[in-house]
Amino acid sequence: MMSETELKELAESFFKEFWGLKPLDDAAIRDPPSKHQRKLRQLIDMVRVFEAKYSLTDPDYIRKNEGKQE
Repeated sequence: MMSETELKELAESFFKEFWGLKPLDDAAIRDPPSKHQRKLRQLIDMVRVFEAKYSLTDPDYIRKNEGKQE
């Protein structure tokens, strides 16, 4: 079982790597007409919700990422 510190590191690493892919730079994903593009958009939305919930429960995460724009 992971410790709380390890879990925090994993979540922060995931967010960094995921947003580093810049999925919303692709116009096809921003405005998805196909089934696969809609699935990618749903995944992006799920990550946003997870990140929002995570950041609300971890004040250090909010402070560390203040002013960071997507």
